[in-house]
Amino acid sequence: MGKIIKLIQSLHEQNLDSTLINKLYNMLHRKQDLNDDTINIDNSNIVGEITLRTPVYKDYVDYIRNVFVNLVIHVTDYYVRFYDPKAEELCAQLYGDGIGVSQNQLAAVTSMSISDWGPTCQIVDFPEFKYFTGIKIIDSQFTGSSDDNANKTLKTIELPNSITHIGRQGYAGGFYGTSIESVIINDNVTIKAAAFCNCKNLKHVTLGYGCYIDWQAFQYCPLLENFDLNGATSIGTSAFDGCESMTSIIIPNTVTFIGNGVFTNTGITSLTFENENDNNALTLQGSTNGWRPGTFRVMNNNIKYIILPKRLTELKDNALGNTTKINFVFTSTTPPSVTGNGELGYVDESWLYVPDEAIEAYKAAPGFSTWISRIKPVSEFVA
Repeated sequence: MGKIIKLIQSLHEQNLDSTLINKLYNMLHRKQDLNDDTINIDNSNIVGEITLRTPVYKDYVDYIRNVFVNLVIHVTDYYVRFYDPKAEELCAQLYGDGIGVSQNQLAAVTSMSISDWGPTCQIVDFPEFKYFTGIKIIDSQFTGSSDDNANKTLKTIELPNSITHIGRQGYAGGFYGTSIESVIINDNVTIKAAAFCNCKNLKHVTLGYGCYIDWQAFQYCPLLENFDLNGATSIGTSAFDGCESMTSIIIPNTVTFIGNGVFTNTGITSLTFENENDNNALTLQGSTNGWRPGTFRVMNNNIKYIILPKRLTELKDNALGNTTKINFVFTSTTPPSVTGNGELGYVDESWLYVPDEAIEAYKAAPGFSTWISRIKPVSEFVA
């Protein structure tokens, strides 16, 4: 019946070597060495089941499955197609089998060295990093704690769903000072201090659900545009400080803590809190070891007011200080507690609008009582 039939018979006989799939693909796709009778075979008559015990390229198998609809092919491992030839070259050298690099081989990798992936690495695009499911933490694979030892070619990357932490214990690591432009982060990741700090080219972040954003995580990323915080749980001090291209932000109701100076020196002109969820109490950070910048310190002058959610229950000392004439609209009839030294902050250029029925309660509340002359009923608020 021709070479295709003989090759399929060989697959049944050997049931192991996936290189035969490559030969079959080449015959079908390139129509090499085909007799007239094999070209005209009724493909629906090719019935059988084979199992490949060695890696194979997925597009080869998919093509053959489409030709022989009644031929069942079981695959135990696929070779990875790399977008960037430099990535293929490096992965083949470090983890391959001499033919290619399979998904299982990449999943078996549990550690990566900065000597391979740091400043000497020439990879530009690395979406295939998603197959490194044995990696749990990105600490110093791509950078250390200074710009001098950071990868300067990597632009795009997709992280595996195994990642739980980005950055090192204490400070930096992760992608600190790299040339990364775009990153996809999976759910429930802790983005540690300065993990993306000083990434001058970072523009797009796809954030998985429920991430924890630590202090200075995205500080000094001037090209970083607006992105969905997508169920983030915490936003640390100076997390977006210096992100000049950010023009708006929506705080999801999953966020329970916002640190000092989070949006200082940004381009944000619109800051809003998501629809209410009273089950998640919110705290705004204030003074830290004598450092007293305030949560909304030195934000864009175009922000005239911020509507604070009902779930705001605590203002740490000086939380509303240094805010450049931002007016605050409180929506809860119960004044949030002001902790620490009991100082709301220097709000002598801001108005505090509170529910009409709670105006006396706010004027009597610790922290607020100092600023009675700045408290007004919300009925007088004009956006």
